[in-house]
Amino acid sequence: IDPSGVIIRGGYVYNKEYTAAGGETTITWADMIGKSCIYVSRGGIDVQAIITTGTPIDEQVKWNTLTGVLTFSRPLESGEFVRGLFKKVAR
Repeated sequence: IDPSGVIIRGGYVYNKEYTAAGGETTITWADMIGKSCIYVSRGGIDVQAIITTGTPIDEQVKWNTLTGVLTFSRPLESGEFVRGLFKKVAR
């Protein structure tokens, strides 16, 4: 159990990394389709919230498990490092 209360049992946690070219508002990780996004940081700073519906604002990101698209509320800067942690969705 981690401090946020997420219980990870049975299965893997997948680590994805991306370094921005600059100006992107989305990242597509097709290999994470069907997975739950449990953590995202950008530039080494944790995002405030991961949402699954609506439009991200402030420091939120939106994860679409059906398309594998992570959407940011503001464009990424050149060289900005993004890390996402994902796990298999419980059935």
